[in-house]
Amino acid sequence: MDQDLKSGADPASEGMAPDTGPLPEAVVPVLAKALERATARVFRRANQLGQEARRDPWALSMSGLGGCPRQAAYRLAGVAPTDPGLSIQAEARQAMLGTWIHAGLLPHLPEVLHHADIEIPLELRVWVKDAHGARFELVIYGTADCYSHVMGGGVLDLKTVNAYRLGDVDHDGVYNAHRKQVRGYATAARQLGLPVAWVAWLYLDRSTGEALVAVEPFGEEEEAETLEHVERLWETRKAPDAARRGFRGPGLAVECDGCAWLRQCWGSGAKPGDSSALKVHDDPAVALAARKYKELAAQIKELRDEQEVYGAMVGRPEPGSYRDVDGEMIVKYQKDGEEVDTKAAVEALVLLGGEVPMKKRRGNRLIQWGRKEPEG
Repeated sequence: MDQDLKSGADPASEGMAPDTGPLPEAVVPVLAKALERATARVFRRANQLGQEARRDPWALSMSGLGGCPRQAAYRLAGVAPTDPGLSIQAEARQAMLGTWIHAGLLPHLPEVLHHADIEIPLELRVWVKDAHGARFELVIYGTADCYSHVMGGGVLDLKTVNAYRLGDVDHDGVYNAHRKQVRGYATAARQLGLPVAWVAWLYLDRSTGEALVAVEPFGEEEEAETLEHVERLWETRKAPDAARRGFRGPGLAVECDGCAWLRQCWGSGAKPGDSSALKVHDDPAVALAARKYKELAAQIKELRDEQEVYGAMVGRPEPGSYRDVDGEMIVKYQKDGEEVDTKAAVEALVLLGGEVPMKKRRGNRLIQWGRKEPEG
């Protein structure tokens, strides 16, 4: 008979750690918050390491060819970032998840795609003029996700998106920003001597893994358009603060909230998540903004009223595909969830003799039509 059984030891307890007792309930929220903060630090650290690995984090790269034109102008002009930490501290979790999906998926592409290479370092070379009119070769660096010799050679880029953006691509085609970026890779690949007859985008839904592939031919016309685009961006460096902004502003666009040139672009008082940097101060500008707001509000109301009619017509049919003469529409439903019943919570608090906490509320803004200025 086994020696442990002879001695009366419990086999299930062999090698077990001593029982320290369950975690006190009062400490559970503290631990949960600590783990949440630790996760945030992981994302920030990974983001920081990714930036430090770049050749020059503030130079224009090929991934920026389709980004904000004003940011590209700052990069090309060598304007020092006013907020360098924002690009690291920003909650760019979707971007980091995309990076990790790239790292896990790309190494397997050569196994299934004949004659494919991944993570190809490329240099896009464009002849431009310096401040004295002398021509020189501007070099923009980038790394293509995949190059394949299949069907004349082509460049494939992996884009991780959410389900809504995947649907937009399926309906409207490739995002123009993504097109400019990948055409930059294709042009650089040709300059390196690699044949390129097509460019492709593999859009991947981060939540489900659903994939959508878009392919476009690539030739001399697309190459010329790419070089001309870089030349136009180069010209904006002469007056970068006058270059067109690509996004709506802090508090309205995450791209602005995480931009290293936030205060350079929107003013010394600009802060992430705060849209007050967009505020205008002189009378004509306030009047113009109020007028546009009022006009758009009327348009939105009209569209919302019409949308409600069609929403009522749709109702809640069975999930699935529905077709008409113009194509297919897909109806899906998000999972049911729970939300706080504020009215019931207040009633319960009152019945228990508690005082309902209150806070100050700013009065709503009202914009009305005034008198028109007399003509002449």
